[in-house]
Amino acid sequence: MNYTPEQLGWKLYGLYLASDLDLFHRPLVIFANTDTKEEIIKKLTGANFKDNDEVAIRFSKDNVLNLPFFLGSYSLVNIAQIIIDNKVDSIPFVHGLVKTKFCAVLYYDGNSFFIEVYPGMGARRKKVFAEYPDIIKIDKKMIIVSRYLKNRLVEYSDGSEIEAPPFDFAFLKSVADKILAQKSQYNKILEIINPLQCELNAESVDDINLVGIEKTVIMNTNTTTNSNDDYYIAKSLEDLKNYNSNKKLFLDIPLTRDFDTNEILKLLPKNSTIYLKSLTMHLAILFREHGFKVDKVIFKGDYETKTYPIQN
Repeated sequence: MNYTPEQLGWKLYGLYLASDLDLFHRPLVIFANTDTKEEIIKKLTGANFKDNDEVAIRFSKDNVLNLPFFLGSYSLVNIAQIIIDNKVDSIPFVHGLVKTKFCAVLYYDGNSFFIEVYPGMGARRKKVFAEYPDIIKIDKKMIIVSRYLKNRLVEYSDGSEIEAPPFDFAFLKSVADKILAQKSQYNKILEIINPLQCELNAESVDDINLVGIEKTVIMNTNTTTNSNDDYYIAKSLEDLKNYNSNKKLFLDIPLTRDFDTNEILKLLPKNSTIYLKSLTMHLAILFREHGFKVDKVIFKGDYETKTYPIQN
């Protein structure tokens, strides 16, 4: 069956495209919202899912965030019941679980890739992208890797949390090489949505999976290196309320999944530039949509950068 983004929502439509383009390496089943419990079990069986396989049970609806998801081993009957109980008016889907060791958000406009890499799942259940990413830029001539030098608190797909040490340059360069080798597949997606922003989950560099697409706008991917003394760093709404515009505003408020972003929007100075730890996080997209300029700043001592020429 051929689907449209309007039918599935962009996140699931991205997964559907990725599966077709060999950018997603797990079995995938998309259900009709009207499927009965028996029909769900039949479709799972037809896709060779078995009791106690490790799966992700997810839901999609266009322009709706923070829908429920379930990760783990379930019987087919339990999967069907979870879908029946949670689908409301969304599209349910199930795929083989990616035991995420690292994740990334990729932005591509046809000229260059901008990739933010996180250990673990990146978005923890309580906080969404609360840590700083490593940064990879790929253009026609070079790969630029900015490696974050501090430990990060991360969550894995089994729910465990650890303080992860920094990635090394060799690992981040291998991620860049893998993405560059898949450029033709990303160009095909770019024919449908341009610019492209997508989520990647990976068990290893050889098993990087595109798991969703997000709508975005053309963005400036330049980064600035400065002292944090040059910025007012807001770590809470109370900090933001006390901002007086004497310094540049760096927003570092860890957000819960159900946080009302309007609480932040109404406190921001009109037509201002907002500095964030990530250019691809949901807040960055939201700020651009509301007319704010969004920039990424690298504080001295937090990152180390290397450049690699691309061998044609």
